[in-house]
Amino acid sequence: MVKKGMIWLVGDGAGLNIWSDPWIPREFSRRPRTPRGHILLSEVAELIDPYTGQWDVQLVRDTFWEEDAELILALPVHQGRDNNLAWHYDKHGVFSVKSAYKVARADFLRNKSTFGQQGGSNCNPGSPWKNIWKLRCPNKIKHFLWRFAHNSHPLRCNLARRGMKICTRCPVCNHLGEDGGHLFFKCRVAKLLWRLLGMEAERVELASIRTALGAVEFILKAREYKKLLMVIALWIIWTERNIIREEGRRRSAQDLARCVELYAHENLEQSKTPVVRQNCRRSHWTKPPVDILKLNCDASFHSDSGSGSWGALIRDSDGDSVLSGRGRMDHVFSPFHAELIACLQGIQMAVNLGIGRLRVESDAQEVVKAINSDVYDMSVVGHLVDEIKSLVFSNFISFECVHVGRDCNRAAHELAALGHLCNEGEVITNSIPDAVLVIVANDLIANE
Repeated sequence: MVKKGMIWLVGDGAGLNIWSDPWIPREFSRRPRTPRGHILLSEVAELIDPYTGQWDVQLVRDTFWEEDAELILALPVHQGRDNNLAWHYDKHGVFSVKSAYKVARADFLRNKSTFGQQGGSNCNPGSPWKNIWKLRCPNKIKHFLWRFAHNSHPLRCNLARRGMKICTRCPVCNHLGEDGGHLFFKCRVAKLLWRLLGMEAERVELASIRTALGAVEFILKAREYKKLLMVIALWIIWTERNIIREEGRRRSAQDLARCVELYAHENLEQSKTPVVRQNCRRSHWTKPPVDILKLNCDASFHSDSGSGSWGALIRDSDGDSVLSGRGRMDHVFSPFHAELIACLQGIQMAVNLGIGRLRVESDAQEVVKAINSDVYDMSVVGHLVDEIKSLVFSNFISFECVHVGRDCNRAAHELAALGHLCNEGEVITNSIPDAVLVIVANDLIANE
């Protein structure tokens, strides 16, 4: 029994039911939307051409609606490999509490017809969350304000309400009932601090607001400097309360007020300082060591048509071109998928040449990460990653895959752009275009 949220990664398709098993990656439905009707096909393996080991394109298009057919044809298949189960809601295919929370939260918001007091606040166009993260203050204060809005700080009344047997006296003034309204707006130290900051009217208004979220919304409507003063005042009150509780040390209200004003002024001035960007020296392609050949690969992806193209170039330690390749892909579902195919095609070129020592360079960080780790082994393209690793393990004495900037990968980028002019399935390896030869020559000049 496949659990909710899991999806089958297609290997050879044997044993996978086309109509009942989840195997087509999409947001909410992972089975074909095409009605079965009187179609006799039942296993995914029946959709694969036994001679080519790839999808039977005509059969797929004749069987499914266009939206299903495009998704199916973009899925990589691998004869002789088992079908694997993966977690659908993560690009790595691995279950995590974080991704499960996102799924549950999205489902909750999707099914909620009216906004709750807090549960629907993220859906409200006027919700304060984005404005909190835009505040001109350190992230620790933004996080504090976010918790303040949720009334989730361990105030003693909050702890008692959750079942903890604890005295609810305020550590600052020793009065009973330490909740958010008391500590931040009604405690004698808090009152004096707000008065010294010249915001007694704001304190009275905030103390009258019944919810923490409402208080935050009121603060965020203020002018920039006053808004920053109020946020930092709240944070200083909370920090002082913890120091008194843990260490017994106290600062005067005058010291706290000066601290708030100085901190607010520094953060406001710092945000006005223009960021000076240093001119980075442009990187360029470099020659590999002797006895090692370098493979540069790149891909392009056209989201509107679901197609792409790839390019790969192998050069030796003198910088001379050994072999180039380019081709077109009519069915890919993401840039990552296209980049992996480009890498696979380039490595296969190196294998065909009998190369024993290879260094692969790609400007796609996720591809490098996929080859050098097991992070993407359970992803939708996990079988493709496994195929690359198998080729590497069985054919090379030494192998290295590294990430480089785009300036180091210009030749492969040009080949990938030209690959879109090829026919589907066509691989051109017998000539290097003039535009690529110019880039190769410039790379050699840069190495001198």
